[in-house]
Amino acid sequence: MSEINAVSNQPAIEEQIIDSIHDPRIPSLAYGLKRAVRAEVNYYWGLEQRATVFYSQIHQESSWNPDAKSQYASGLAQFTPDTAKWISKLYPADLGEDNPLDARWAIRACIKYDLWLYGKFPNAITENDRWAFVLSSYNSGLGWTLRERKSALGKGKNVEQWWCSVQHELVKSKWAFDESRHYVDKILFKWKSLYEKAGFI
Repeated sequence: MSEINAVSNQPAIEEQIIDSIHDPRIPSLAYGLKRAVRAEVNYYWGLEQRATVFYSQIHQESSWNPDAKSQYASGLAQFTPDTAKWISKLYPADLGEDNPLDARWAIRACIKYDLWLYGKFPNAITENDRWAFVLSSYNSGLGWTLRERKSALGKGKNVEQWWCSVQHELVKSKWAFDESRHYVDKILFKWKSLYEKAGFI
C-alpha cells in the first residue's frame, strides 16, 4: 500500500519541489496564482489543455501586477473598459459584473476571451499558428486580424497561416503592427519557454 501511494503522489511531490525553487524572472504573484489559473483552464478548456500560454500571456500583459494600468487598459489581463463590459455581457453567468482590477475576475475573463478567439480560427494550419491568431486578436482586436487575413487573401497567401503569411500584412499603423507582432513573439517564444521550465504547465 505504501509503495502504491508513493508512486501516485510523485507528480505532486515533483510539483512542490519545482514550486519551492522560484525563478527570479517570474513575479511572486505568478506562483501565488498558479493553481487558480490552472483550475480555470482545466474547467473551461479541459484537462488536456496546458496552461503555460496563459501564464505567459498574463506576464506579457501586466507582469502579474493586478493594479497595472496603461493608457487604455487595466488589471492583470489589461482589459479595456469596453472589452471588459462586452465579455461580461457575453458570459454573465461566469463573469458577473466586469471588474478588471480583481485578479481572479481578470484570470477568468482572459481565459474565456482566449477560448472565444480560439474558436474563430479552427482551420489554422498548426496549433502554433492558431495561437498566434488568438494572441494577435487579443492584443489588437479580432477585427484587425480579420482585415489582415483579407489582405493576405488578396495577395494569394494562405489565410490560415500566421507565420510568413498573415504575420506580414500591414493594415494598421506601424506602431500598432509592431506591438502586436512583438506581443505574439514574446509570449510564444520567450515567456512560454520560461514558464515551462519553471513548471507552469
